[in-house]
Amino acid sequence: MGMAWILSCLVCTATPGEVASTYLQHCREGKFEQAAAMHDEAMQKALPLDKLTALWKTLDGQVGKLNSVGKPRESKVAGFTAVLLLCKFEKTELDGKVVVDATSKVAGLFFVPPEAPKSEVTVTPSYIDPKRFHEREIEIGAVGWPLGGTLAVPNMPSKPPVIILVHGSGPQDRDEKIGPNAPFRDLAQGLAGKGIAVIRYDKRTLVHKEKLVKAADQLTLNEEVIDDALAAIAWARNQPDLDATRVYLLGHSLGGSCAPQIAKLDGKLAGIVLMAAANRTPDEILLDQFKYVSTADPAQAEAIEKILVDLKPGLAKIKAGLLGPDEKVLGIGAPYWKSWMGLTPARTASSLTDLRILVLQGGRDYQVIDEDFNAFRSALEGQKHAEFHSYADLNHLFHTGKVKAVPKDYEVAGSVDVRVLDDISKWVESASQQSSK
Repeated sequence: MGMAWILSCLVCTATPGEVASTYLQHCREGKFEQAAAMHDEAMQKALPLDKLTALWKTLDGQVGKLNSVGKPRESKVAGFTAVLLLCKFEKTELDGKVVVDATSKVAGLFFVPPEAPKSEVTVTPSYIDPKRFHEREIEIGAVGWPLGGTLAVPNMPSKPPVIILVHGSGPQDRDEKIGPNAPFRDLAQGLAGKGIAVIRYDKRTLVHKEKLVKAADQLTLNEEVIDDALAAIAWARNQPDLDATRVYLLGHSLGGSCAPQIAKLDGKLAGIVLMAAANRTPDEILLDQFKYVSTADPAQAEAIEKILVDLKPGLAKIKAGLLGPDEKVLGIGAPYWKSWMGLTPARTASSLTDLRILVLQGGRDYQVIDEDFNAFRSALEGQKHAEFHSYADLNHLFHTGKVKAVPKDYEVAGSVDVRVLDDISKWVESASQQSSK
């Protein structure tokens, strides 16, 4: 999210961490030509093949052979991603720092003293009470695409309603982790403590990345989001300890944009929750986010301008429907962009006249903005089943703050605000009361 979210639309391409890992493994195995081929233009001049080879031989002499490379730890620096990987040499340990640009090219290589690894999730919200719910591992997913997940079940009542969580873009895990934050864990365990069962699962683009890479030219939103959400809905209805008549869908970010279409295809959901759901087209979303980040963080302006030089022609073709079958934008082919351009979240939501819809928006969110929230409000005007909540002090993750969010916010530990959980649980309770009349 933030710059990471902007570029997480690279659904099937390597993450910066994977690029850095591959790069160091090439060097470790003496495959310097493959490593040098990963350099950006500046690195090709600063560290060409002969100099890279010589640098590695010098390292061998000073610290010995590289025996292993640890897990990547990412941070954003002026439009680039700095990836740290613990490198265990024969004589010592160092952090290999590989700088990766927005096009997955290597823009820098350094070796520095190792830093203590940071905890992935450092905040457990006070509203999570483990005594009020239990969890079990599950497996869902469309045929041929099994996905691991977690079902959080309240200890009371029996046969509770259930909410299925649908992720934003990119290869997300079941907790929708970003930095030290886990918004889907917060929602699942918090709502389970309030009497609502919650299903969360690892995304197909995370679990089956290698398989999807081979079919990247045919990838659409169906494969990334919609098919697995429908499979999760079907799974929920077949569980004897859940209420099959009270199955809800909660989509966050891109998942929220897809939620009306998922509800339309399913036809039997009790309701949908749209958290930070965009209604703009992908070209508008990307350009608006780049513009905002460039203004909010001037240190990134130059890097963003370079990215846009290459990106704008592709986005123009997406908007005009002229992206060729062999052309890609951000590593993704025309079918994906066509499926996203064809998504009409607010209009589709307005056609679901009997469906309960809850729309939630953070006032500090710069990725999904008031224009999106107001589009849903306008489209659903007069529909008695629609409810809207805007929180002036919350960002895209629904974390609190005092000023407009910036990309670095996602590196600060926080949790989904309790007001959001309260509003969702009250909405579900109200829906249950009305359906029982």
